[in-house]
Amino acid sequence: MSEENDKKLYAHYKSLAGGSMKSGNPVRDELIKSDAAKHLADIIKKRPNIDFEEKPKEKETKPKVKKN
Repeated sequence: MSEENDKKLYAHYKSLAGGSMKSGNPVRDELIKSDAAKHLADIIKKRPNIDFEEKPKEKETKPKVKKN
């Protein structure tokens, strides 16, 4: 798989593991969460050199100028 596909799968499984999908059946919801967590671990194990979490870029701050 390509790096881009792995990042998409990572985002998908992360949202599922977070409980984004509600089926109305609590047992099934727990199974979905646990399966997604297993898939996340597999993806990270297969591709440890990919940075899946995009870190926010720091904004450049301009010094404030006081007006008289």
